[in-house]
Amino acid sequence: MKNKKMVIALLFAATFASGYTAFSDENAEKTAAAATSAAEAKEAAADAKDYAFEQKAEFVAQMKTELADINSQIDELIAGQVAKASDEVKAEATTKLQALREQAATLSKQLDEANSTTKSNWDDFKSGFKKSYSGTKASFKQFRQWMSEKIAP
Repeated sequence: MKNKKMVIALLFAATFASGYTAFSDENAEKTAAAATSAAEAKEAAADAKDYAFEQKAEFVAQMKTELADINSQIDELIAGQVAKASDEVKAEATTKLQALREQAATLSKQLDEANSTTKSNWDDFKSGFKKSYSGTKASFKQFRQWMSEKIAP
């Protein structure tokens, strides 16, 4: 009888311990996923800040700063990773970077047009610009991923 109680107690303890470990692992994964989601949400919220027409100058200044940052990152990639690449990768990277620079130039022209927007077409301008800007950021992110695959760290 004593052995049965001991075996049951050990089984209970083992079951509890394994359940607790699984629960802890699951919570760690959820915490990591939540942190990643929170960071992504914060970035998206910053990108999607809804500027009123009265904040047009602030919007243009913010977007010009972000475009300058993208151009700066392109320059860093050219001086860093692209410079170290093989001739074949350099040629392909140059083509891709030229397309990115053209996208950035188009965005810059769109921002220059912001000065002529009116209150009635401001929302259309913002949504069109944000769509173009998101596309450029996505293209840049894809280029960085492509470069990381072509050049081993």
